[in-house]
Amino acid sequence: MTERAGTSEESQYGAGPCVEHGDVLYVFDQAVLSAFELTTGNARWRLPSVGIIGLFFDAQNNLYVNTTTGNPDDIKYARQIDITKSTAAVLEKIEPTSGKILWSVKPGGFVSYLSGNFIYAVQSFDPNPTDEEVLSDTLAGLQKPPYLRIVRIDPKSGRVLWEHTQDRCPIEMQFHENTIELIFKREVQVLKYLTF
Repeated sequence: MTERAGTSEESQYGAGPCVEHGDVLYVFDQAVLSAFELTTGNARWRLPSVGIIGLFFDAQNNLYVNTTTGNPDDIKYARQIDITKSTAAVLEKIEPTSGKILWSVKPGGFVSYLSGNFIYAVQSFDPNPTDEEVLSDTLAGLQKPPYLRIVRIDPKSGRVLWEHTQDRCPIEMQFHENTIELIFKREVQVLKYLTF
């Protein structure tokens, strides 16, 4: 199972929108991540970031933020959508006392697991998760094919260490250090790799 700090609501992409960790309360909304001192309620720092979906912490209390490349103009008019603009997943490592961004990387998907030296970001798509029959061959030809992409990220630099891809999508994934369990509709696959 995924290790996460705090007792707040958690998803597969981290904890939030309110997370108590150490002597700090972290709160994020549509456009800002804020850190408040628990004893005084004073704001330590605020970091503008549009699209935050979760927070992770490592054993050294570093903060990792799953966010996007979005900007404040993207949420200015909630009912307007710019279909020409694409927004990408971003992982940021934040120094928790100052709010300084130590590094920022676009891994291609959001981080789903963080423990020690193991950070995994996942991007996947299943065009037919319910196994229903496709309406027609014409529609089937227009569908994007299924895929899975897992990347391992170096917690020190944010550099992608390796990536694993498949042309199918699991219905569930579980990570534990250097072991990844992929549960497909008709198969379970366990990936294990050597660590250095």
